[in-house]
Amino acid sequence: PPTPPPPPTPPPPPTPPPPSTPPPPLSPASREALPVRIDGEWFDLRRWRAAHPAGVHWLDGFAGRDATDVMHAFHSEDAVAMLSRLPRLSAAVQPPSLPPASALTLGFRRLRARLVAEGWYERLWWREAQNLLPCLACYGVGWRLARAAPLLATVSLALGSTSAGWIAHDFVHGRGRFCAAMRGFGALMNGHSSTWWSNKHNLHHACTNQVGVDEDIMSDPFFFLWPPDPARDSRWRRLQHLYALPVYSALFALWRFNSARTVWSKRLWREAVPMGLNYLRGALEAARVSVPPN
Repeated sequence: PPTPPPPPTPPPPPTPPPPSTPPPPLSPASREALPVRIDGEWFDLRRWRAAHPAGVHWLDGFAGRDATDVMHAFHSEDAVAMLSRLPRLSAAVQPPSLPPASALTLGFRRLRARLVAEGWYERLWWREAQNLLPCLACYGVGWRLARAAPLLATVSLALGSTSAGWIAHDFVHGRGRFCAAMRGFGALMNGHSSTWWSNKHNLHHACTNQVGVDEDIMSDPFFFLWPPDPARDSRWRRLQHLYALPVYSALFALWRFNSARTVWSKRLWREAVPMGLNYLRGALEAARVSVPPN
């Protein structure tokens, strides 16, 4: 009988996304400065580096790069106004060779400027109330039903906690006096440090999905978001869809631990106050449920 044809060769597995392209190397003169391009102008942020409120790693990470979108996304109007007082790059220093912003990027910047001018970024008290009241109601229902219907109370408290997390996320990203006053909302409701969250999560928005930079996608070896290099693969990867739910649930406790460590190591006592109130509330809830009624 004729020999059957060999089976078709399976296609190779997809390769992971490549790391982001590093900025071009700086000239010797540029390395003595800290050149950053914002709104088409080059600034020398060397002397501002140590005073930057969010840390030196942000300025170092954007040395020789365009930081226009990050500047306008993460900074208040007062901070943007300070640009006029920052030193420009000396004419004797050759700025790094960067391509001009793409048409898509320029179109996004025009759209954002139009939305700002039309008032879409302004805070409205009634919209804030729309967000806060359902969240607080879930906590109240959970507290009220803790003894009579513990399962329903657990669901209600979980919904309130999840809602509080997203609202706190919005406050930390937001700008202005109201958001500044509400930065402790996540610490009060969930025990999460706004400083820890800001340092971790802002990097995700500044360098979204950049391999090796964006911490929000650094989940291996527990979870792989794409087939890894065989040398870094794990035998558990084929089961990650089974253990995803319990492992992801443990993130809440991990975030609490990282928050407490950040507050303690940086001596952020103002953040320690709402975090302490959160743990006190939890202890009171546990005591109220465990002690039988008279």
